Amino acid sequence: MLRVRRQYFSDAGSRLALGIAIRGPERTPAAIWQQEAGFARTQGLPLSVHVSVTRDAQQQHAIAQMNDKGFLGLLTELVHATHASDDDLCAVAASGSPVVVTPFTEIRVGFGVTPVKRMLDSGIRMTIGNDTTVLSGNADLFGVMRAVLDLGNGQAENELALSARCVLQMATLDAARAAGVGERTGSIVPGKDADIVIVDTLQLGTAPATDALAIVTEATQPANVRHVIADGRFLKRDGRLTRIDTKQLITQSDARWQRMRVQAKL
Repeated sequence: MLRVRRQYFSDAGSRLALGIAIRGPERTPAAIWQQEAGFARTQGLPLSVHVSVTRDAQQQHAIAQMNDKGFLGLLTELVHATHASDDDLCAVAASGSPVVVTPFTEIRVGFGVTPVKRMLDSGIRMTIGNDTTVLSGNADLFGVMRAVLDLGNGQAENELALSARCVLQMATLDAARAAGVGERTGSIVPGKDADIVIVDTLQLGTAPATDALAIVTEATQPANVRHVIADGRFLKRDGRLTRIDTKQLITQSDARWQRMRVQAKL
């Protein structure tokens, strides 16, 4: 790990950041996960761990274990926490640990329904994600924003309980802070990197452009993204990716899948 850090992450201006994802208390013995978490802490590296994913897993009280050992905090990102207890959520909120929810994955694999309202009521620093596209089906974070907004309002039984602004912040500034890069990106202000997503609202489904926040969180789809600028460089321009040959990528992925199918039959 130290060699990897020196070799690939020594450039202070790099847009790559190093962190550690561990299996944690629910999947590894205490001696292992505590050593891994301790290493991350001594190196000042952000730590990510999946916790309280199912009712059975919650019986191991992973969050309580991490809290007792002092491993919660701003640099410890918890993923899912679907079945965390009220005491767990209070401990997480007090520590400042961000929680990443992945509603499509959590529903798809049977973890349960993401407790958006309970987390927000507990004061959790919440952000959003997909876990993996294999589980979520795609990488559409606009859809995830819509799901979080709808879940929060549905659980509150109040269509105005969770605002579009709040959900958009989860997906941008709060996500950047959770990843440890909030000082560089996540919002458009002087001094931060020029990271901008420009949405074309002059399309069916988004026109007329009445409330920009509501359109982004409730109506926008990936096809609406006109431009993507990262650190001032176009990664998508006029609806087309600039640095990836999509046809070649699709051809390669399909060919590899066919090889895997053949090998699986051998």
